[in-house]
Amino acid sequence: MRNRTQRALLPLALAAAALGMGGCQSPTPATRIQENPVMFNALPEKDKLLVQRGQIREGMSPEAVFLAWGYPNSEPYEGQNKGRRVERWVYTSLEPVMVAHAWGGPCWGPCGWHGGYGGMGTDTAFVPRNAAYVIFEDGKVVSWEARQRP
Repeated sequence: MRNRTQRALLPLALAAAALGMGGCQSPTPATRIQENPVMFNALPEKDKLLVQRGQIREGMSPEAVFLAWGYPNSEPYEGQNKGRRVERWVYTSLEPVMVAHAWGGPCWGPCGWHGGYGGMGTDTAFVPRNAAYVIFEDGKVVSWEARQRP
């Protein structure tokens, strides 16, 4: 019985952990702007409106991207391209995936409806997937792509 209870609580524990990890970062552009007014006020006027909408554009600074989308979910990748400093930010999201499992064997105690013959079940696991990328060259956005906006 304990294993079934643990399996039933696993999706809830994973969801709580995912929410807890997401709570480490300010969840919206408005919150990040409110927490970083000096950074926001230093942006060019053309970027302020985009940041408030959670949008980015080519030529934006890392500070503007942070205010619009937040920090990436992992350390940025750094490199060189034709003598220019390149940095790539990767944003991830947690995607629910159904996972099938089986249990069986002799049952020594209350076995529930299956009478000790085993059975099948499903759980939900959350796996990270890349949701967006931003590429900077010499401190300016040169390209980005997103399946979903962070």
